[in-house]
Amino acid sequence: MRSLVWKWMLSYLLIGILIIASLTAATSWLIQQKAYERSWKQLADAGQDIQLLFDQVQEGRLKPAAFRERLQQLEKHGSLQISIQGKRYNFSKAGIQEVGTRPDVREWVRTVMEGGTIQEKKVYARQQGTTMLIRGFPLQSGGEVAASCFVYRPVKEAVRYVGPLQRALWLVSLVFAIPVSLVLWLVSRAFTRPVLELSRVARSYAEGRFETRAQYRGRDELADLAGAIHGMADKLGRVEAGRRRFIGDLAHELRTPLTTVRAALQGMDDGIMSEEEKSEFTRLALSETRRLQQLIDDLTELTEFEEHVVRYRMTAFDLGELLQQCLLQLTPAAEEAGMTLSWQGWTVRENSPPVRFRGDQQRIRQVVLNLIGNAIRHNDAGTAISVSGFQDGSQIGFDVRDDGRGIPEEMLPRIWDRFMKADGSRSGRSGSGLGLTISRYITEAHGGTIQAASSEGNGTRFEVVFPSAADDTSMT
Repeated sequence: MRSLVWKWMLSYLLIGILIIASLTAATSWLIQQKAYERSWKQLADAGQDIQLLFDQVQEGRLKPAAFRERLQQLEKHGSLQISIQGKRYNFSKAGIQEVGTRPDVREWVRTVMEGGTIQEKKVYARQQGTTMLIRGFPLQSGGEVAASCFVYRPVKEAVRYVGPLQRALWLVSLVFAIPVSLVLWLVSRAFTRPVLELSRVARSYAEGRFETRAQYRGRDELADLAGAIHGMADKLGRVEAGRRRFIGDLAHELRTPLTTVRAALQGMDDGIMSEEEKSEFTRLALSETRRLQQLIDDLTELTEFEEHVVRYRMTAFDLGELLQQCLLQLTPAAEEAGMTLSWQGWTVRENSPPVRFRGDQQRIRQVVLNLIGNAIRHNDAGTAISVSGFQDGSQIGFDVRDDGRGIPEEMLPRIWDRFMKADGSRSGRSGSGLGLTISRYITEAHGGTIQAASSEGNGTRFEVVFPSAADDTSMT
């Protein structure tokens, strides 16, 4: 778990060190440039002083010997070297004058004698490889150039005070990096703690413990992620609970018919049944076998819906007639359960003529039978069940109502989940918990919607609405 913290911390630390080093290097470079600027200005000021002294010599107020002495004082106090070359004037320290033998320096002398100026930084072999700051300018006499003057200064003298300052700057940066590292470590912890917490929760979910929650509070993206993960866990928990309930229900649904069939076969094998009993048990075994087949078909069909491999045969048909056929088919089952099943007719809203519906007739029949069958299976004797159809403009649909038990409010949003049964019953009349899931798949495949409204003790209403009809043929 610490590896992520250290990776974040090292990343932040590296970025911080790079930033500090870059700022320090940039500041050091600026200090050095300022030192160069200061030295260039000092060379320029020295040039002005030399010009004033040269003017005094021309006016006779300063003797040549005194002129040389004053130049030597300038060299000493300013850490300079001065070279003056002209037809009548020559002043330089030993070795410096020979710099004029280099081709580039001869060009400098020519430039200065023509009235120009020179500002260069060069390395000279005669100065043992010393890098020099050089400023060249003309000395004027009577409005004409009388000589060329070059003022030299070693770079090491120009930046003599820069080195200690740069070292101090780097030392301060190094010391500053310590609290910065501590702050970055704390920031890394703050960032990685919720990530590690979410990782812990994810591992819990992988182990099937969906009740685990991340201990994180906030209003940022990580809080949104934690909320999304918790929502996913809630859904996975419901699916897992539904799966377990389904396995229990499926085991019960399989056990009951298998027990009946086995008992019938065992009795026949033992020879203790009369011919009449054999005939009765044979019919019972066939009935239970059909029930098992229906359960297997539902499971297979649900898998096909979830994998989107179901094919629909779209035809135009009379939806009202289909609804009435389904009522006739299930009326015996309703009467056997002590319930009433009635047709409430077809309602046309907004003065729209009834139209024939276009869809897969067998699949729509399956939806109707599922909804009516659920009403019969999940209610008590005396319940009244009604079916009606309607057309509202471009929409066409039907609803199935009952005045029975109703569905608890907290379970209503979950009735569409696979394996979910509203009453949790395992009675012989209870289905597999797949009917509503399959019905929703079929309805949405036709571009429609299916909704449920219910409250416990006040009955249930299912409404199925499709977006449009196929043609303008009136219904009868």
